[in-house]
Amino acid sequence: MIDDKCLKILAAVYSLRNENPNRPTFLSNEVATLLGVDDIGLLPAIRYLISAGLLDGNPMSIYAIPVALTAEGTDYVENPLDALRTVEKSLTQTNTINVGGNFNAIQSTILQMNTSAISETDANTVRDSFDTIVGQLPPDIAASQDIQKNRDSLNTKLGASDRLGAAGIISNLAKVVSIATDSAVLIQALPKIFDTIRLLFH
Repeated sequence: MIDDKCLKILAAVYSLRNENPNRPTFLSNEVATLLGVDDIGLLPAIRYLISAGLLDGNPMSIYAIPVALTAEGTDYVENPLDALRTVEKSLTQTNTINVGGNFNAIQSTILQMNTSAISETDANTVRDSFDTIVGQLPPDIAASQDIQKNRDSLNTKLGASDRLGAAGIISNLAKVVSIATDSAVLIQALPKIFDTIRLLFH
C-alpha cells in the first residue's frame, strides 16, 4: 500500500511537470526541495516508486535521480479512486440481488462487501475532509455551484451508504486541486484524499 510520503512525492513531481511542461524529467533533489525534506532521505521512497512503475527513472543513481511520472503515476494524482481500486481489492461495493429459478450455485457466487451502513462518525470524517480540501481552493472555485452540488451529492451518497459514489466525489477533488491550486496544496491534499477513500472501505 502506497504511503503518504510516496503520495507527496507523486504530487510534487506532478506539480513540477505542470509548472515546466517542456522538461521531461526532474531531479530528486528538486522534488525534495519542493517537499522541504532532505534529498538523501527521499531516495528510498523514490526508488520504491520507480520499482512500482509510478515513476520512471534509474534507481541505481547514487545521488540526484532524474524522474518522470508514468501514466500510472499520473492516475494516482488525477484519479485516486481508480488507482486504489487496481491495488486494493477491498475497494468494491456490491449489493444483494435475488436470483430466481434454477442456477448453478458455484457460478452464481455473489461477493458481499462494503454493503453495511456508513457510520455517522465515518460520514462526518468524510464530510470534514471534503470541507477541509475545498477550504484550500481559491475562493471563487470553492464557492462555485459545481463544488456546492458535489457537497450536496456527497451528503446524499453518504446517507444512502453509497461508498463508491461518495469515494468518487472525494476522488474528483484531486483533479480540481491539481488544476486550481499551487503545489503545496496538492501535496497536502492528496494523502488526505487517499485516506478518506480508504476510510469508506475499511
